[in-house]
Amino acid sequence: LNDSIESTDLSFDRWIVVLYVCSLSGCLITEEGCTSLASALSSNPSHLKELDLSYNHLGDSGMKDPSWRLDTLKYEKNV
Repeated sequence: LNDSIESTDLSFDRWIVVLYVCSLSGCLITEEGCTSLASALSSNPSHLKELDLSYNHLGDSGMKDPSWRLDTLKYEKNV
């Protein structure tokens, strides 16, 4: 270990995981699930840069005007 890092700093309960890319393609997400996902992303600060919701069942409202900022949002071929 590096002298500046103590072994206790490497325990799982101290890890901070930052998600940058999330691929949920083909996960059968429904319009209701999409609404919940949008609400969660809007109310929580996120480092998420890319979200793939392709091949799901997002319905008519789908991903209209999401209020969070992404570099890439994929949602083609949704029913």
